[in-house]
Formats: sequence, structure tokens, C-alpha cells
Amino acid sequence: MYSTRTRLVLAVAALAFVPLYLSRGHLLGALACMAAALLMFYGYRRYGTVWLATRALKSRDFEKAAALLAQVRSPATLSRQQRAYYELSMGTLALEGRNGTVADGHFRAALSCGLRTENDRAVTEFSLAQAAVLRDDESDARSFLASARGRARKPALVAMINELQVLLDAEPA
Repeated sequence: MYSTRTRLVLAVAALAFVPLYLSRGHLLGALACMAAALLMFYGYRRYGTVWLATRALKSRDFEKAAALLAQVRSPATLSRQQRAYYELSMGTLALEGRNGTVADGHFRAALSCGLRTENDRAVTEFSLAQAAVLRDDESDARSFLASARGRARKPALVAMINELQVLLDAEPA
């Protein structure tokens, strides 16, 4: 939930209290500060800045999202769910850059990692359909649209699915 800089500042602040607690004979206070610093570092390794990046994507701040995702040094160490949203976010950035092949790989990885909600899976399948359109793979696009339609719960997503379906139906086969 915290940016890398905030995590670092909190960890350093916690470690700064260790000598103070030790000089006053408060071993438990020093241990608690060291544990807090370790948890900040562990949280960064395990969760990264993915949540912040997804929030930036929701507000369509693609540059900020890309910068936050670039701070994740090792996506393989993220928790399974965080990895799913990392892949979803990377796919969204690739789709925004009109790179359907790269986006497709990220979206498929997101589905295999385990997204939290049915609507998130529907969004990912809809995005896979968009990537398929960019790759000129109409049958793949139709397949993912049908799957997304079966999952979609939010009216805005249903409307976007319908728009893409109309676009596919209007194109000559």
C-alpha cells in the first residue's frame, strides 16, 4: 500500500529508534522497531507497489502506474494475488501502448494467477478480446467477449462489451 520511498522512510525511522530503546534498557521496544523495519522490507518484497499502480490505472494516470510497476524488482516474489494484479496492470499498459501480443501474455498470466472477483476476471477477458482485436484475431476476440459477457456484473463493463461486440459484428468477415 505504501510507495517504495514511504516504506524506506518508515523502515529507517523504526531503525533509528533501536539505539534509543537499547540505551534506556527497553529490549522489547528495540525488537519491536526492528520487527517493524523488517515488515516494511518484507511487505515491499511480497506486495510491492501493485495496489498503488492499480489505483493510478483506475484514474487513467498511465505514467504514474508505469513508474510504480517499474519499482517492482522481482514480480516472481509477489504474492499470488498481487502477481495477478501486477500482470493485469502490465497488460493494461501494453494495451494502452497498442501492443496486443504483449498485452495478451500479461492478461493470460493474470487469469492464471487468480484474480479476486468475477468482475476482475471479466475485465481481464474483455481486455484479452481487445488485445485479440489488435492482433487481428477475430475468433479469439469473440471467444473472450462471450466469456466476459457471462461474468460481467457492472453495467459499465457490460456496455463496453456490447460496444466491442457491435464493432466486431460491423467488420466484414
